[in-house]
Amino acid sequence: MLPHFRDVADHLRRTDTEVRSLDELLNSVLDAHLARVGTWQNDDMRRISAWAAIPGHPHPRGQDLRHELRPHAGSETFPTWLRSTSVG
Repeated sequence: MLPHFRDVADHLRRTDTEVRSLDELLNSVLDAHLARVGTWQNDDMRRISAWAAIPGHPHPRGQDLRHELRPHAGSETFPTWLRSTSVG
């Protein structure tokens, strides 16, 4: 009867070792996935921040876009940029 208990204890030890190694593997996979999700969130936040900063960025000619909406000296009340894009 004693050899039977040794055999059961051996199987139990092997099973315990296998379960622990699978647990470590699962934790590693979970950590890798969380790192990847963090990278995706970082990229998304960078894109959102870049798009949010665009309205506050000065115009390429060094003028604020609100300045373009005011009539220029000597022109009608119709904005110059809109007059050049209108049809007719």
